[in-house]
Order: sequence, then C-alpha cells, then structure tokens
Amino acid sequence: MLALSQRACWIASALCIAVSSSSCASSKAGAKDEAEIRHFVSEFYDWYAKLQTQRFEGFTADAALRKRPTAFDAELARLLRRDFDAQSRCADIVGIDWDPIAGNQDPAERFLVGRILTSKRGHRVEVYGFHENARGAKPDVIAEVARVNGRWVFVDFFCPDCESLVEALKRPLPPCDDLPSRKR
Repeated sequence: MLALSQRACWIASALCIAVSSSSCASSKAGAKDEAEIRHFVSEFYDWYAKLQTQRFEGFTADAALRKRPTAFDAELARLLRRDFDAQSRCADIVGIDWDPIAGNQDPAERFLVGRILTSKRGHRVEVYGFHENARGAKPDVIAEVARVNGRWVFVDFFCPDCESLVEALKRPLPPCDDLPSRKR
C-alpha cells in the first residue's frame, strides 16, 4: 500500500512539474507578445493624439489610414476607405459618425493602454482617452490587434458597449448620389 501511494505521489508531482513548466513557457511567450503589443498600441496612440490636434480636410482616422497604412489590416483598411470615400461624397452622414480609432467624437489629450486580453483573432487592447486631464472609468475604445506577416496591425475596433467596427462597416451604405455633394 505504501509503495503505491509513494508511486502516486511521484506521478502527481511529475505531472504538476510538467504542467507548471508548460504554463511558465506559455506565459513568457505571452509576456513577450504583451510587451510588443503594448509598445505598438501605445506608440500609435501617442502619435494619434497629436494628429487629432492638427487641422486638415477630412477625418482624423482617414488621415491616420493615409499616413500609417501599414498599421491596419488590409480588410479593415479597405472597409474604412469605403466609408471615408462615401462620407466625402455625401452631405449627410452615410456611414459611421464617430472616430473609430478614438472610440468617440471628442479628441483626447492623450491615450493610455490598459489591459490586454486574448481574442479569437489576436488580442484586444483597452485604450483610455484622457479628456480634461481625467481618464474615464471605461476604455474609450478596445483595439483588436493581430500579428500579420511578422508585425502587429489593427484588425478591428470596439466601443466598450458596441459591436465590431468591421461588422458595422460591412453593412451596405445608403446611396448618396441624389444628396448634395460636400465637394464644390
């Protein structure tokens, strides 16, 4: 009996060591990804906060897409361009009516990266905007990133209580041919 319980103890110990070793290995890999993701998203949003203060024709997110196209997944970029092109031709709002990168319509003074959570497509990153030197209780936007061809890119954006931006952009846009053009 004693030999059997000692043997069971050894097996259980070996299993615990094996499981904890594999957990350590995956958390180290996760920590490396998390550091890279945090750097990518923080650097982008530091740049984006400055971009929001500049004056130019069009939308801030459109300017970001033109100035840093490699920061965006091809599908997301295509869908955003489609929306921005439609908006530029129409007097009324025909697509999204908020800044999809900032998660709202108000420019932030700066952004702070919060938690990073694993998702089906990659990782979801909570991004908090600071307005009047205060951070909100909820993130302004949740940016979803994935590694594509060896680099991190944005693949989707979510408001804390909203659907996927990609899903919203996939909806058909209403025709605006009969609406007055913004360009004159």
